Amino acid sequence: MSERDMMAFVLAGSLTVSATVAGLRVTYGLCRPSAAGVTDRIATSHSYIIELVPIQRSDAWRVFKQGEFAITTLLAQPEEFAMIDNAAGNNQHLVQKVDLVIAHDELVRFEKANPAIMGTSTTGDTSRRGAPSQFDWDDIWVELCAVIYLDGLPETQAELVQHIAGWLEGKGKRVPDDSTIKKKIRPLWQRLRSEGKPQVGSMAAT
Repeated sequence: MSERDMMAFVLAGSLTVSATVAGLRVTYGLCRPSAAGVTDRIATSHSYIIELVPIQRSDAWRVFKQGEFAITTLLAQPEEFAMIDNAAGNNQHLVQKVDLVIAHDELVRFEKANPAIMGTSTTGDTSRRGAPSQFDWDDIWVELCAVIYLDGLPETQAELVQHIAGWLEGKGKRVPDDSTIKKKIRPLWQRLRSEGKPQVGSMAAT
């Protein structure tokens, strides 16, 4: 799997990446809504960890994009938290791209869920093989996932089409016609609209 593929699956919530840490102090606890309408964090335990720790997908995305990022929390179960609580007092831990790995159990789970993507399919189906696409759809899907995750879903599908076309043009890449882009992204658009995802205003092409 390429790094671009990993970024797309991480943003989609289909794959969890972990970071290697040693001697990191973490506070664990419960998240409880208060009468004031805010969420209170109730610490229940502390631990020094030397292991692989799963990290939030937004943090993983920033590490991929920037090469490193200072995280403040670890991935936790719903209504729980795992907060970095180090001796330096800044309660952060710098994660570099070289620190990112996929834990064995997570890799096994992902391969079982996505046999065709991982090249582990035993069906022998070659019906979808053919000449490579003239457009860089891997990069298009990564950009599409990123802009929806970071900026929200726009009001119209046409805005997504315009964003992708402008983004490709800005990168000096081949740009499919609008109808081709629309056909490709229509299933994702319809799924997100049916789930009632929050919408934002128009997006400017990057």
